[in-house]
Amino acid sequence: MVNGGSSGGLTPSALAFVDHWRALRNGKPVPTSQDFLDQVDPEFQPFVSFNDVEQSGRNVVALFGTGLVDLWKVDLTGKQVNEFVDNERADRLTVDMLRCAEKPCGIWEVSTFRTTSGRVIGWEMISLPLVLDDPDRIRIARYHNVLEPTEKDELIQDILNFQQKEWVDLGFGEPDAKPLMKTP
Repeated sequence: MVNGGSSGGLTPSALAFVDHWRALRNGKPVPTSQDFLDQVDPEFQPFVSFNDVEQSGRNVVALFGTGLVDLWKVDLTGKQVNEFVDNERADRLTVDMLRCAEKPCGIWEVSTFRTTSGRVIGWEMISLPLVLDDPDRIRIARYHNVLEPTEKDELIQDILNFQQKEWVDLGFGEPDAKPLMKTP
């Protein structure tokens, strides 16, 4: 999906994030985290999070954008993923992120969330690998795109379900295994 001209179900915003990531590669297969941070795109950055993943399975949110903090009213920076989602989901996400960096490829997810006003809204995430100086860790940049605008003072309350999860071919193919998914 994406590499051969097919965008699958990715929204224009998600495709623009992939294009931004590609522009940072400078002839390399994957951009560095430093390249990403040095050339921040203000359209995306408030809704970007970074996950640092170790081969041991430790998965920490290294950055949680200000737009995400505003929507959730919590800053997950520095938290291990299993501190805010169940262990099974955290393990699946970690395995997929390691596969994403190994190939390299992206992960596209669509979920639904309930807001504090009771509305159900769609949420899209595109996850792309970045290179770190530390060979024992990988970094995944995740762009979170709210598919319906939230009202003033409306916050994200909880995850209802994960509707779709697919690999995004960035020119290197996709892992043999399907992304791991389960409705919460």
